[in-house]
Amino acid sequence: MSTNLDNNSGSTKYSYEQRISDQGNKYTIQLTTDNFEENEFKLTPYYSRHELVVDAKHVEEDSYGGFIRRELHKIFPIPKHIDLSKHTYTFNKTKQELIIELSYLHSTTTNENKMDSSFISSIVESNPLSTMLYGDRHSTNHYNNTDTNNINRIPPSMNDSSKKTTTSVTVTTKNDPSIGKTKPFDFDLFHRSAFQPQILAGTSNDNTHEKKLLMSLDLTDYQPEDIQVSIKDQELIVKAERKTQTDTRKSRTSFFQSTSLPPQTDIEHLKSNYIDGKLVIEAPYLERNIKTTNTTESNNDTVIKSEQKSVEEDPYQQRTETVIEFIRRRRL
Repeated sequence: MSTNLDNNSGSTKYSYEQRISDQGNKYTIQLTTDNFEENEFKLTPYYSRHELVVDAKHVEEDSYGGFIRRELHKIFPIPKHIDLSKHTYTFNKTKQELIIELSYLHSTTTNENKMDSSFISSIVESNPLSTMLYGDRHSTNHYNNTDTNNINRIPPSMNDSSKKTTTSVTVTTKNDPSIGKTKPFDFDLFHRSAFQPQILAGTSNDNTHEKKLLMSLDLTDYQPEDIQVSIKDQELIVKAERKTQTDTRKSRTSFFQSTSLPPQTDIEHLKSNYIDGKLVIEAPYLERNIKTTNTTESNNDTVIKSEQKSVEEDPYQQRTETVIEFIRRRRL
C-alpha cells in the first residue's frame, strides 16, 4: 500500500511516499523524504490524540547570504493497540527513507511484572545510574560497585551465572503539601498507567506501619546511562534514549513515560533502581492522620478519650482505621 502526499506548490513538486504495515508484533512506517540528516528528525508522540508527529528541518547557507531550507511535517494516526511510548527510527540517507517502528501494547497485569516488598528490600545498590533531575536542579549520584558482601541479599531467582545489573538513584526534595489539593486526584487513571503502581505494607522488620508505593517500567532495550528520571510539580517523568552507529547504519531509540503521583507520595524519599532491564521506583506512601481528644469529669474521676484515625483516600486502598484509648484518672 502506498500513497503520495504533501505536494508542495510551485514548478517543482516533491512527492513523499509512505508505506504502513502492521506485522502482528510491530507497527512500521516507511516514509520517503528529501535529503535530510538523521539528527534533523524529531518524533513527538501525542497521547491524547494517539498520533505520532514527524518533523525535520534542514538549512544550507552560502557565503553570499543565500540559503536553502527544507522542512518536513507529517502526522500519523496510530492504532490504539500500538504503544506510542516505545518507538525507534532509522534513516537511510542513500534511499532518503525514514523507517519508524513501534511496539505493541503489552498487558500490565502479567505475573512477571508484579513486584512485592520482599523483592524490593533485596535490591543491591552497586553501580552508578545516570542522572536524576528535580525542577531546575541536576545531580549525578554514584555508588560503590565493589561491595561483594551484598551477594547474599540477592533473591534466588537473580543469583545465577548470567550478568545482573542493579543501579540506584535517590532524590532529596521537599514535598509541597498544597500540590494535589486544587482538584481531586484521579486514582483510577493512576492505577491504569504504564507504571503498574502498587501500594504495599512495610516489611516485617520495619518498626513503623509505613506503606510503600511501588512502580516499574520495562526498559530492557536501554542501559542505565541512557535513562533519565525527573520530578516536576508532582509529575514523575521517565525518559530514555539510546544511539547506535555502524559503518552503514545509524539508529536512535527513545522512550518517554509520565504519570502524576498521588498527593500522599513522599517524593523527598523517592528512589529509582534499575534491575535487569526493569526500572523500579519506590517511595513512602503517607497516610492522613486525624487525632481528637475529649476529656470528661465525673465526681473524682477524669476520663480522657484519645481517638486517632488513619484515613486512606485512594479508592483502591480505601479504609479507615480508628484507635481509641481511654485513660481514667482518680483524684485522691
